[in-house]
Amino acid sequence: MPLDVAKSQSKIGFNPILGGNKGDVTVVPWKFDQEKCRKAFCRMGIVDELPFSFVEKKGFMNFMKVAQPFFRIPSRRTVTRDCFDLFNDEKLDNASSNDVTVKELSKKLTKWGTNSMN
Repeated sequence: MPLDVAKSQSKIGFNPILGGNKGDVTVVPWKFDQEKCRKAFCRMGIVDELPFSFVEKKGFMNFMKVAQPFFRIPSRRTVTRDCFDLFNDEKLDNASSNDVTVKELSKKLTKWGTNSMN
């Protein structure tokens, strides 16, 4: 982690300009977000089917020190809990989406006089 970084100092990021020349960027404010990183890390672990102990591997720890020194690597227990929480959140989101879809489909079928869902 950089030694002399003031906590109040703003950080900047660079976004490529769509349709611009190669290398054209816009400067944007950037703020590190530990929670967003933990969620993204959890999604990566699920998608890539990584063991929770992956966070304790020396190679990964070294990579993270270089790639994002601000990221506090969670323990495997925390990763397990984060993945379980993410699963429950996704399950609830999908369930409510499915309920809305079923209701809308039921309305359409009733309107067409072919609703066998009731």
